[in-house]
Amino acid sequence: MLMEDSTGILGSSPVPMHAYASNFQQLLAELKDDLSKEEIGALIADISALGEYGWVDFVQNNLEVIDSFLQATPAQRTNLKQFQEPRLKRLLTFAAAQRLKTALIVFDKLFADDFAGLSFRKASVIAADYYYDYFYDYPGNYWLFDGPPPKGFLIK
Repeated sequence: MLMEDSTGILGSSPVPMHAYASNFQQLLAELKDDLSKEEIGALIADISALGEYGWVDFVQNNLEVIDSFLQATPAQRTNLKQFQEPRLKRLLTFAAAQRLKTALIVFDKLFADDFAGLSFRKASVIAADYYYDYFYDYPGNYWLFDGPPPKGFLIK
C-alpha cells in the first residue's frame, strides 16, 4: 500500500524518507502490472517499429504527457480520455515505468532529503529529471519485463 497521507503528500506528516523509495517501488510494480502479457508483446512490437531513436524521440517529445501519466492515480489512468488509445497507453505505461526506474536510481543514491513536503508521485518526476539532467542526455533504456528486450534496450 502506498504511504500517502490524506493530502497525498509525503512529509506533511512525520513519514520517514525511506517511504518515498518504497512508494516508488510499489508504483513501479503497479505500472508493470498494468500491462498484460499480450500488451507487453504488443509493446515490444510498438518499440521495435519505432526503433531506438524513435523511442528516444517519443519520450523526449512526450515528457509532459508521460509525467502526467506517472503522476495520475490508477483510476485516472483508467478513466482519463487522453490515456485510452491502446498503443499510446502501452507506450506511456512503459515510458512512465522507465522514468520511475531512473527516479529510484537517483533517489536511492543522491537525493533522499530533497523531497520533503512533495507527493511521492511529484517527487518521482523530479528525481527522474535529476537523472536526465545529471547522468544522461536521453532516457535510460531499461527493459522492465521478463523475456528479451526489444533491440536497443541493453539495460535490464
